[in-house]
Order: sequence, then C-alpha cells, then structure tokens
Amino acid sequence: MLYKDIKKYFKTEAGIEELLEILAEKYFDPIDSIAQQLVADALPEAKLRETKTRLSGMVGSLNIAYSNALSLKKQKEYRYVVEHRTEGSAAYLEKASKDFVLVFRDIRDTVCGYIKCAESSLFDCKDRIEKISKEYGNQEK
Repeated sequence: MLYKDIKKYFKTEAGIEELLEILAEKYFDPIDSIAQQLVADALPEAKLRETKTRLSGMVGSLNIAYSNALSLKKQKEYRYVVEHRTEGSAAYLEKASKDFVLVFRDIRDTVCGYIKCAESSLFDCKDRIEKISKEYGNQEK
C-alpha cells in the first residue's frame, strides 16, 4: 500500500479498524500461511524464491504502515499531554495519554509483529535456497 492510501485510514478509529482488515487480507493472512508452510516444510524448492520475493515486498509495505502508526501515536500522545497538562499529575497524564493512543499502539504492535514474522520467514527462505544451491552444486561434481 502507498503512504497516501494508508494515511487516510488513520483519521478515525473506524478507519484504523478498516485498515487492519485490509492489512489482514493483503498481508497478515498470507504471512501466516507462509510461516505455517515453512514450519511444515511444505514449500517446494521452486516456490522458495517466489516466496522470498513476495515477503520482501510485504515487509516494505508493512514498514510504511508501521512508521505511520508510530509517528501518529507519538504525535497524538504528545498533543494529549500538552492539551491536558493542567489536569493532573505527571503520572496521571502519562497513563491518560497512553490510554488515549491505545488504538495507534495496537496497530503499531500488530504490524510490527507481522513485519518480524515476515522477516524471519524471508531469512528462512533465503537459508533454504542457499542450502539447496549448495546441495545441488555438490551433486554435480
């Protein structure tokens, strides 16, 4: 997804929920499926390169959503503290501001988890491709 496409979803909580549904369909579900195939060793050799490339693209796209969620979370948290600085103690403001940005923290953490899963799967594909290449090279001799 492009930045301009993602940005519009962050305007409301309903938009964020909609974005999570889109991300789940386009990225989270495929990443889960790939991870399960890797666990089951069910990806044939010919699919590993394609899967590696696909995961690389997904990581790039998810990093845009992650960066946007992180940035907006920080901005909204800061604005909340500034706007409510006279309403309580520092500890109260810290807790209240964290509660205020809960939805941004949730999407940030969810996207971050899938980025890590995709990266791990990407490295696993890469390792398997290298192992197959070495084994193939040894068989030719």
